[in-house]
Amino acid sequence: MTCSSDSSRKGNAMKPVLLIAGLFLFCTGLVVGYWFADADRRPLRAAGGGSDPVGGDGGDRRRGGVAGRRSGTPGPLGGDRSAGRDPSGRPDIEEGDRWKPRPAAEALKDLQDALASGDREAAHEALHHLSRPEAGSLSSEQLRELGSLLRGTDRDYIHGISRALVISGGKEGLAMVMDFVDDPEQPLEVRRHALDGLSDLPRQKVAEVFPALAGFLESRPPHELEHAAAHAMARMQGEQGVDALLGLLQERPGIRPEVIFDTVGDVGKSGDMDALLGFLAEGGNQSETASILRAASRISAREGDTQMLLDMLRETPDGISREMIARAISESSHELGTGFLSEALREVAGDRRAQECLADALSRTGGREALEALVEAARGPEGGLDPGVLARALQHFRGSDAVPFMMDLFQASGDEEMLHSLARGILRNGDAGTTSDLLALLGEGDARRRRAIADALEEGSSSVLSQDLLLSMIRGEKDHEVAMALARSLSRLHPQALAEQAGALFDGASSAAERIAFAHILEKQQPAGAQERIARQLQRETDERAQWELARMLGRFGPSGVEQAAEILRGEQDEGKRHSMLWGLEAAGRHEGAPVRDLLLEVASTDPAPSLRFQAAEIMARQHDPSLIPDLEALLASETHPEVQERIRAAIHDLQHLQQR
Repeated sequence: MTCSSDSSRKGNAMKPVLLIAGLFLFCTGLVVGYWFADADRRPLRAAGGGSDPVGGDGGDRRRGGVAGRRSGTPGPLGGDRSAGRDPSGRPDIEEGDRWKPRPAAEALKDLQDALASGDREAAHEALHHLSRPEAGSLSSEQLRELGSLLRGTDRDYIHGISRALVISGGKEGLAMVMDFVDDPEQPLEVRRHALDGLSDLPRQKVAEVFPALAGFLESRPPHELEHAAAHAMARMQGEQGVDALLGLLQERPGIRPEVIFDTVGDVGKSGDMDALLGFLAEGGNQSETASILRAASRISAREGDTQMLLDMLRETPDGISREMIARAISESSHELGTGFLSEALREVAGDRRAQECLADALSRTGGREALEALVEAARGPEGGLDPGVLARALQHFRGSDAVPFMMDLFQASGDEEMLHSLARGILRNGDAGTTSDLLALLGEGDARRRRAIADALEEGSSSVLSQDLLLSMIRGEKDHEVAMALARSLSRLHPQALAEQAGALFDGASSAAERIAFAHILEKQQPAGAQERIARQLQRETDERAQWELARMLGRFGPSGVEQAAEILRGEQDEGKRHSMLWGLEAAGRHEGAPVRDLLLEVASTDPAPSLRFQAAEIMARQHDPSLIPDLEALLASETHPEVQERIRAAIHDLQHLQQR
């Protein structure tokens, strides 16, 4: 009993030992197996340098490369190991040999074969070999074959072909590239790729290519190609790129300075700033100055060195305004950040135009931090932000954070410009509840606020501003401006909804403002009978603004509308109404021409009221038509009223002056 118990205990004690030993042997076997399997691969990795020249997926992906593509019966690497040669008769290229230098002529043949078969990897590999200086040169015939591939070849290869032409063909190859770049029949994007291919040439080729690209810039090519060429020139010069570009402005006066400055802004460093800003003292034109300032702002933003920009705002260079500096800063606002923009805004206190640029940049930056910076600039004594500038910036602000502040400012402000900006900003950024709050003010606010809201509704949403809601707001409206704005919103948001009822709405209008609003819809849609409806109303209209609007609308219907308005004017006894109608037709006459001209001559010569004849002569002067001079001279000869005579003489003088210019 005791022995049996001991034996059982010993057996149980051995089980963990055996388990650990088995696990050790299993792991050892895995390691040894992996080592032997890896031994077959190590020579290939050693020959290949342990890196992937094409990049990305390592050696396994590449084994369908050159050797595999040349095989008939795939061997371990995809090659034909039984034959030892590929179908072209060349020895197989092992994986480790694929990136050894190959003759340019051989690489060209590989490129042509790869393009013919659609093998993109092989094509890029062949271009890699063609672009290596040690591959040697191509003959003139071979260069022409390579150059022909620029046209009609996938744009992905253009960069490599361009580079290969210069490296394997020197000046002859470069001439082919530049001929291609100059070819207007080729797409701009493809030509830009060809220029990009010249940016990373070997040092010995730069001396040939740089002057050629400078000459290309002097030819004033399209802007996309200008910038591509300038960038290529900067990159090929390496650390001296900025100096080389700026030096061109002295050596090559035919080059557009803006493209040089813009490129310096893209590639320059803090150490290039003095050389760049030195050109401000040379007094270039406004476009060149703006380019320099933009470049300086981009470099400052990229390098994190913004003190220079603040110093320039504090003490502007000769001939440079704060607005110009602020505009350049605004164009780099996303890189410069909210904190810097806030500080810059404080530096331009009292300069409204500069404030506009920087406040707009803050509004485009968005977010609560930018909003707080704008509000602080408006409230704080240091900021001194103009209220109108603030309103416009808030109008363009993106995000709901600003809406409560804009609502408070809208209710407190009396400035018409601010009210219009704020109303648009509230509608753009607010929700349906905000729109309802604004519409409530439309029913109870003063005229300036009501007009601002009505104008802003044109940018509203049709889902919130339904047809019925807009109609209810127009009905009974007494303010002409509000009614017209609501009608414009109705026409824009619901263009087809009123096609059948526009005439009835016009006939049933209860106020002049309402009639003008529905007449606007009739003018836009021009349903059957619209012209006759407007003419009938014009005959009995007593409101001066409505008389002007209805006469203008009739004139816009064309010669028949002008003639209808003329008949009403001839029969009208009220002198004031005739004035209103004539001014309305003058507005239409800017579009209709001769029919209104004939009516003006008629009024100027036959109307019994001197004030109408005076008005007709004034309108003729506004026609800017020197052919009216003989008619005016004839009118002057028959006119007896001194003031009308003087007005006709002034009209003749104005048209003669226009004729002499």
